[in-house]
Amino acid sequence: IDTHIAILKEKYVRREAIRISEETIREACSDTCYPLDMLERTQEELAEVCECVSDVGVTALSRVLDEYYDGIAGKLRGLESGVLSGFEELDRMILGFQPGTLSVLAARPAIGRTSCALSIARNIAVDCKMPVAYFSLDKKRNDLVFRLISQESGVPLPKMLDWNSLDVDERKAIYGAMKDDVVTLDLST
Repeated sequence: IDTHIAILKEKYVRREAIRISEETIREACSDTCYPLDMLERTQEELAEVCECVSDVGVTALSRVLDEYYDGIAGKLRGLESGVLSGFEELDRMILGFQPGTLSVLAARPAIGRTSCALSIARNIAVDCKMPVAYFSLDKKRNDLVFRLISQESGVPLPKMLDWNSLDVDERKAIYGAMKDDVVTLDLST
C-alpha cells in the first residue's frame, strides 16, 4: 500500500505543478497583475502542495497503540508526559499539558476562569520553572497583575488594594511576589 500511496502523491505533485505553472504563465503573458504578486501567489500555492504531501501519511495502528501504551505505562510509573498544571485531578485526567496542543479553558461568566488560568500559569512558571505566556482579550493588565501578586504573596486581593491596612510583612511579601519575569502577559485586543 505504501508504494501505491507514493505513486498517488507523485502524480498529485506533477498535476499541481503543471496547473500552477500554467496559471503563472497565463498571468505573466497577460500583464494583468503585478509580477511580485504573481510570484508570491505561485510560491504560496507550491508551498501548499509541498505541505500536503509532506505530512506523516499512513501509520500502522499498532505503532500508534504502542506509543499510547508507552504513555500509559509512563503514567503508571509516575512519569508525566506533559507539563503539570499543579491541579492533581486535572493532571491525572489530561496527563499534563501536551506539546503541540492548544488548551482552552471555557466557562460561563463569573465562574473563576481567570483565577483558574492564572493559578495554572503561576504553577507552571514558579513550580515547574517554565516560562508562561498568558493571553487575555477581556481583562485589564492591572487586574491580572494584582491577581498574580495576590496569589504569589498570599495577601488577599481586597486587602492588598488597601495599602494602608497592610503590615510590614505583607508589604514585603507583595514586593517579593513575581519578581522574576516568568509570566508574560499579552493583553492585545
